[in-house]
Amino acid sequence: MLYVDQHGNVFIECVTGGWTENRLKDLLFRFEVFPQGWGYVGSAAAEDDSHLTTLYAALLHNWQAKTTGCINSW
Repeated sequence: MLYVDQHGNVFIECVTGGWTENRLKDLLFRFEVFPQGWGYVGSAAAEDDSHLTTLYAALLHNWQAKTTGCINSW
C-alpha cells in the first residue's frame, strides 16, 4: 500500500491485517492497493518513467490539495 501521512511522508509497505489506531490517526490519504501482476509494482513498473512521473504528480497534487481517504483513480 502507498500512503502519505499528515507530515507529507510517503510510505509503501505490505499491509496485512488491520490498521492500528495510531497509524490511522497519522494517515492523510492512500492510493488503491497495487496488486501484483497489474503493472503497478515490480521491476518493469520501477523502470517505467511515465508511470513514475504520473504517480509522483498524483502524490504532489493530492498532498497540496490536502486530499483525505482512499484515492481509487489518479
